[in-house]
Amino acid sequence: MKRRLAAASRLTDIQDGFTMVELMVIVLIIGILAAIAIPTYLGVSASAQNKQAEATLRNAFSAEKIYFFQHNGYSSINATQLAKIEPSLSYVDAIAPSKVNEVDVWYATGGVPHGTYAPECITTYSQTGNYYSIYDNGGTSMAPIQYLKSTQMPTTCGGSGWSTTTTAAGW
Repeated sequence: MKRRLAAASRLTDIQDGFTMVELMVIVLIIGILAAIAIPTYLGVSASAQNKQAEATLRNAFSAEKIYFFQHNGYSSINATQLAKIEPSLSYVDAIAPSKVNEVDVWYATGGVPHGTYAPECITTYSQTGNYYSIYDNGGTSMAPIQYLKSTQMPTTCGGSGWSTTTTAAGW
């Protein structure tokens, strides 16, 4: 009987669970993994938001090209006309869009005769704070299509005010 009581008392002295050192090691490992994963996630998220804005702009540019070939120019293009061609996008007639993935429509007026090639431009805004624009000033080797990116709201499309002028592959 004494043996049983001694064995039972030894079993109650054994503690279950983790020591404080073991818990701190686990917290340290979780902290290191979080320090690696969070910046990676944020970078991937920002890249995806920028790519979404670029894709929206390319869809709008395709709609503009359809309009151009149907009407022999851009002379009367506006947000309403483009919405009829590509209704999934949100268009505005302004210099810079105010909402994310809203597409601004801008074209040159001022004495451009119908049927001639007037410059046109579309711009969109990404959730990361970047503005993207496609500026078509002729589409030839003398006046190539420009793919623009800026961190500030543009006041003009094409030319000054843009931090980057690249090819489509450079986006």
